[in-house]
Amino acid sequence: VFQQLNWSHDNISLNFDSYFDGVWRSSDAGSNFQIYKNVDLFSIKYDSGINPGDGVSWNDGFVMDASGKVGIGTDNRLDHLHINDDSGDARILLDGHTNFDAELKFAEAGVVKYTVGHEAGTDSFVIGTTNVDTQKRLIIDSSGNVGIGTDSPERPLHIASSTPYIVFDETD
Repeated sequence: VFQQLNWSHDNISLNFDSYFDGVWRSSDAGSNFQIYKNVDLFSIKYDSGINPGDGVSWNDGFVMDASGKVGIGTDNRLDHLHINDDSGDARILLDGHTNFDAELKFAEAGVVKYTVGHEAGTDSFVIGTTNVDTQKRLIIDSSGNVGIGTDSPERPLHIASSTPYIVFDETD
């Protein structure tokens, strides 16, 4: 079942496997979806695992406001991208193709300053500048060794530098 409801200007919904007869109801024993525009919010909502004819409790899957803020799992967006899970851990997955890196980049005015991620070539977690395979600053290899200034840490903490000092500073 597909139903389009034009409630009023700025209140329009496209409904999949659900219908409105005074309350939202499921017409399918599987899943129900709704694409909804209400005033300054655009959302994709869902519900699943209910019987045909039973009431639908819409869950926020994706919500975007007129300023471009996006919520996944929430309609209360606190920043440009807000991910929420009311029933468990909130997670983001970056999944690179076989033998390719998975990276998260941080930029200022369009210039990448730092990158964190998995470098596939060495199977390491890397904090670097432009990419995880160039200008590495910190590496944790697959055995847990940490390297600063080296691409191949040989001990639990391996620091390589022309002046390899560790400074401990006592403060009050």
